[in-house]
Amino acid sequence: MRKFASIIFNIYIYAGALFLVVLTISVAMFLVDKGLLSLEKVDGSNNAFVTFVNIVKDIWPAVVGTTCITFSAIVIAAPAGILSGIFINEYTDGTSKQFFIFLFKILAGLPSIVVGVLGFMSLLIVNNFFNLSLQTSFLVSSLTLALLVLPYIVHSTVMALKQIPVQTRIAALSLGAKRYQNIFRVLLPESFQSLSSGVILAIGRACEDTAVIMLTGAAAYAGLPSSLLNSYEALPFYIYYHTSEYQDQYELTGVFVATIAMVLISVLFIVLAGHLNQKIHVKLNH
Repeated sequence: MRKFASIIFNIYIYAGALFLVVLTISVAMFLVDKGLLSLEKVDGSNNAFVTFVNIVKDIWPAVVGTTCITFSAIVIAAPAGILSGIFINEYTDGTSKQFFIFLFKILAGLPSIVVGVLGFMSLLIVNNFFNLSLQTSFLVSSLTLALLVLPYIVHSTVMALKQIPVQTRIAALSLGAKRYQNIFRVLLPESFQSLSSGVILAIGRACEDTAVIMLTGAAAYAGLPSSLLNSYEALPFYIYYHTSEYQDQYELTGVFVATIAMVLISVLFIVLAGHLNQKIHVKLNH
């Protein structure tokens, strides 16, 4: 009976993996077909390369905006998430630890539109309280997007620290190390590879979100990000806006090219984060 259950389980695992691979390839082929292979004659130029260049010029501000907003959100969320995870796992226990874990689980389960509304309402409250006239901007989007991805980093930090064996935890302490020294010189290096998975997941989440940036700073035809207090363009909002408002085949093809660009940016960020993770892990273990 156990052997039969094991066979069924293995079939299920391999079937799921195969389905994922086929689905990924199918989506990639669809985007390439509708985007790169449909460039000919969509704007009357009769030249696919010219059309591609024109589309790239159109989406370039959104490409730069997506790259900048993702990077800034992760720069804000990563230190805050790691320190919060350390606090929850190392400085709380019992009811208080369960309360903080429950709190971040709720935050992780909030729809992005709710987080976007929260960021927008926070801006209105700040304006009213301090008598300011701040507008939705790159800065507001960065802070709100950081809040959206924060729970992923907190959760991965808590889980990574929990997995450290007790012997490793007490070794430095028994030799006279302070608590903070044990955390930053032993526990974090030991759990770094597991901890970084939350950061990588947060990068993918930050790249693709539309609702948060739509409510807090992204705008159509805003151009390249010029200031923290100005609006900006981003690929998720570009895709959303032009999908619902496109006038001709040229704009629709631009949507597919923008989608390909967003996927490539997400993959590039994740690959770079993974490469940096490996380098830091090797350095910490030598």
